[in-house]
Amino acid sequence: MGYLQLRDPVVINISYFFNLPEDSSLIRNSKNDKTLCFKRGASLLKAAWEYRQLVCSGDLPQEKIGKQQTPLCSVGFKYLFHSCRIPKPNQDSYRLYDPSVFTHATVACGGQFFEVPLVDEEGCVYSLASLEESLLECHQQATQKETIEIGYLTTSNRDQCARARSELVRLGGAAMEKALTKVESGMLLLCLDSHVKPSSLKQCAKLYWHGDKKTSNRWYDKVIQLVVTGNGQLGYVGEHALLDGMPAVGFCQYLLKSTYGRMKSVEEEESTVTSSSKPLINNIFDPVLCMLDDSDTQMLQKLVDEAKNDFDELVDSNELEFLRFQNYGKNFIKKAGFSPDAYIQMAIQLATFRLFGKQVATYESSQVRKFLHGRTETTRSISPASNAFCKAMGPRPNDPRQSKPIKLQMLRDATDSHTSFTRLASDGQGVDRHLLALSILAENGEKLPSLLSHPLHARSKLWRGLARTVPGMSS
Repeated sequence: MGYLQLRDPVVINISYFFNLPEDSSLIRNSKNDKTLCFKRGASLLKAAWEYRQLVCSGDLPQEKIGKQQTPLCSVGFKYLFHSCRIPKPNQDSYRLYDPSVFTHATVACGGQFFEVPLVDEEGCVYSLASLEESLLECHQQATQKETIEIGYLTTSNRDQCARARSELVRLGGAAMEKALTKVESGMLLLCLDSHVKPSSLKQCAKLYWHGDKKTSNRWYDKVIQLVVTGNGQLGYVGEHALLDGMPAVGFCQYLLKSTYGRMKSVEEEESTVTSSSKPLINNIFDPVLCMLDDSDTQMLQKLVDEAKNDFDELVDSNELEFLRFQNYGKNFIKKAGFSPDAYIQMAIQLATFRLFGKQVATYESSQVRKFLHGRTETTRSISPASNAFCKAMGPRPNDPRQSKPIKLQMLRDATDSHTSFTRLASDGQGVDRHLLALSILAENGEKLPSLLSHPLHARSKLWRGLARTVPGMSS
């Protein structure tokens, strides 16, 4: 509910992204292939369909963690596919579409959106070659005709998004409602950025975070967007209101194992039952836009232009820097006797202490999926022990006021404290979700209890540091 009430644009402020490794079977065999984007896109659709089938059938193995193999709640997986956030005034909603009815993926290319069926009328999944051919056709159709880039209408302030959606329906009527349903009900959104070939991880990060002003191939309300570039790079963009990082990580790991080469071999060697026919693709918005008169078209274009200008300003007002630290990793940290997560959290605390001259409210999420319907709790990285460590290290590197043995012991105390609090948060003993629930329960106009109205409580929620960790993913 908290995410749905926020009025800031979901892009940059709420959505998250993963930069995923290359498909080695494609890079090795097809490095200069101009169809690299479409090959990888086809293999992603097929792998996603397999994973969707595991989720929908209940055959996906339950996740378990820790030495005791504690089972985790799987409710979150129902939001993975055929789901979408819906903009509404004051508080957004969401829709989950029946996977037994909707069996297509939504594909974005050249700012246009296409419906691509994944199975034929008899329920047989289309072959890799057929899906690749369909994606190529999407690209060809998108390059032959310019259109209004409606995807920008999902980048605005949420109340503006709600007004834009209402205006879309007013202008296009029932046909526009049907088109919106087609976009929203797709298994996921595959974004074919075939015109972009990022050459660095920073360029990839900008592309996945906000498109880097190079593409309109996004519908930021979709829970899953897979971004594939012209040189085969892959990014996962997630809408955070419905889905947290860990279920998404499991899905991404499955995608990475399902390489183009492996899936092609399975089709050829095991005589997998696939449909050899070609999916009939459908340009979702084009028929509706063609029905609009000149006045309505101009009005819609004005809406899109305003949203694009606001979005460009939002992108320009934010900065992204990328750091790949290669001096050492988690194995060294473990050998030194520290928790890798707690160690990195203290490094971040020291960095922000030296940046701001003091410690600031820092958010790290811990999953509480050992409870039914559990999602996350806040692990606060600030503690008396971390404060003592930061002060001992001093405002500048190599501060001489404390000896190295004392600094090392304070680091150990700070990491032990952080690990303890992480365990408490994972066991449902955190405070933030409890206080959030109490504040939501307060009726409009009702005077908040003194704790919730205290200035320190408000300050503690002004996050100036976000420190999140997800497991490494590789193919």
